[in-house]
Formats: sequence, C-alpha cells, structure tokens
Amino acid sequence: MPILEGQISPFFTHYQTAPSGITNEEAQNRILKYGRNQLHTKKKTPYIVQFLGEFKDLMVIILLFATIFAFLSGEVIDAMIILFIVFLNATIGFVQKFKAEKAIEALKKMIKPYARVLRNGIQTKISAEELVPGDVIVLEEGDNIGADSVLFEVNELETQEAILTGESMPVEKNPFNPMDHVAFEMKMPINNSVFMGTMCVHGTGKAVVAGTGMNTEIGRIASLTAETKKDKSPLEKEL
Repeated sequence: MPILEGQISPFFTHYQTAPSGITNEEAQNRILKYGRNQLHTKKKTPYIVQFLGEFKDLMVIILLFATIFAFLSGEVIDAMIILFIVFLNATIGFVQKFKAEKAIEALKKMIKPYARVLRNGIQTKISAEELVPGDVIVLEEGDNIGADSVLFEVNELETQEAILTGESMPVEKNPFNPMDHVAFEMKMPINNSVFMGTMCVHGTGKAVVAGTGMNTEIGRIASLTAETKKDKSPLEKEL
C-alpha cells in the first residue's frame, strides 16, 4: 500500500530523508554524527577481577574481620560459617553480573549482519552496522530488522516482536498516517514502527530509520541490563 511522497513530505523532512533514501556521502556524515549501528558494552573485565571485586563491599570487609577474630578466639566453626557466607555472597553477585554480560551478548547476536537500503535511489545491500537515521530500509518476509524504523509503505506486513514484548503472535503493521504529525515529533508510533532485532514474518514494506545502536528499544534494554546493580540490604545501609 504505497503512499505518495507529496502526502508525507513533512514526515520525510522530519527525518531528513526522501522516499529514495539518502546518498552514500550523507550516510558517511551521519555515521560520524550518530556512530555505528552497534550495541555497546563496557570493556570486559577478567572474571577473576570481577570475582575479587565482590569483596570490596563494606559488609563483606566487616565479615572478613569477624572471621579473623573468630579464628583468633578459637571459634573455628563460627569462622568457617562466616567465611562460607562471605564466599556464597560473592559467588551470587558474580553470577548475577556474569548472566547480565551473557544477556547483552545474546542481544548483540540478534542483530543480523546485513540490511537492504535505498542509497542514491538504488536498492543495495549493506552491513547493518552502517545503517544511519534517515536511511530507507526495504523489508521482505524473513528479514531481520536492523534498526528502529517508521513505516511509510506497507503490503500486509507482520512482524514477530517476542524479543521485546514476549508476545508470540505476529503484529500487523500499518503505514504512518501522514496527517498525524504529533506522533513522529514526540515519539515513534508503535503500530507504524518496526524495531531492531525483530523479524518480518509476512508481507513487505519500506521504512525510515529513526534510531540506531543504543538509541533503539533493544539498545535501551542492553543499557539497563549493563547498569543493573545489586541493591544493598537494610543491614548494609545501617552499617
């Protein structure tokens, strides 16, 4: 169901693009401005360093001193119990961070390496890392979507968004309403948008890339996962 360019000129103006896409030169300029379409993670710290980092907590230090005093006082059983608790606490904290790292790696694997775009008015296949805001992507059944994008042309398009919503049923998509200017000025309209890491399971469509890398829904999930910190217990706060 194509929409005439003249009908949605404010839409293309907003995203600084056109139905025929952007030029290769402009794409390079936008890569410099917005960065590559990647999920960024913190520099990986050796696992042994991460584990030892669990012993820097004030509560843990107090318990280690308690273990030493228990040994010096001849309370070997008490000392062993305290030491066991300290190592159990460190192990739990380490495992939580390890799982968070694995979750981010799994999200990165969901971004497929290639995407079909219109550059200089010609459809071409590029690395998904080179997608930039304003790119016009061409979607077909079976495609993995490489960036958060707003649809402007749809032909019975349905996507699988379980990765974001947990909903197993495909979601029917509609083209952007050219009269609804408020939607794209404030935020991406969900029913008219497709998202990084999701898949086209039926139909075809064209969409304008609105967000790449960490400025996508899956990027925000990755960011929250990486920044998750263990809350202090009431006892730790009092100490």
